[in-house]
Amino acid sequence: MNIRPLLDALDLQEDAARALADNLRAQIDGLQTRLREAETHLEHLTITRKTVSLFQPLASAGQLA
Repeated sequence: MNIRPLLDALDLQEDAARALADNLRAQIDGLQTRLREAETHLEHLTITRKTVSLFQPLASAGQLA
């Protein structure tokens, strides 16, 4: 019995699975970068909101011109 064709088919499937895994890893890396950037932007917006909120009492009292 010749199992060479079976082994060749397995090689092809392994190569395809490896390529898919590599592609998915690259996508995950890109998404992790985008997530870090979005989280940093969100942190900056939160800080800005807190800073601006400090002026709310002054604005309500008419102390800001």
